[in-house]
Amino acid sequence: MAFSLGFAGLEKSGTFKIDAATKAVIGKPENEIGKAYVLTGNGTVGRGKDGDWIFGIVQTMEEEFPGSGSYVATIAFFQSQQFVPVTGTVAAGDFILAKGDGTVRKYDPSEDEGKPMNYFVINVNSDGTAAIINR
Repeated sequence: MAFSLGFAGLEKSGTFKIDAATKAVIGKPENEIGKAYVLTGNGTVGRGKDGDWIFGIVQTMEEEFPGSGSYVATIAFFQSQQFVPVTGTVAAGDFILAKGDGTVRKYDPSEDEGKPMNYFVINVNSDGTAAIINR
């Protein structure tokens, strides 16, 4: 269950509205749990675009109000997250950015110089499809 939309006392997570671009492509809200989201506007989050800095990881997502058609998600930040989907090859110690599809990718200095690097990889699963990340 997502918490009420509000920002007072944010410490490790908060509940935010899902932006229209992301809502249009997500399908079922439960498919977004564990994906990397970015801050896309005033109180809104979404998948963003390739190379955006990661705001946090989706913990829950549901309709804002029954029948409203709009979604809210609880986003966890400032803590380790596991089973975050990965695009490409990452290794422990790599800094990562959002890929724009809910996955994360390795920071590339030749393309991403000057972009904030706020998350890094702690561990990658054996088939390289998911990682434990930390901020």
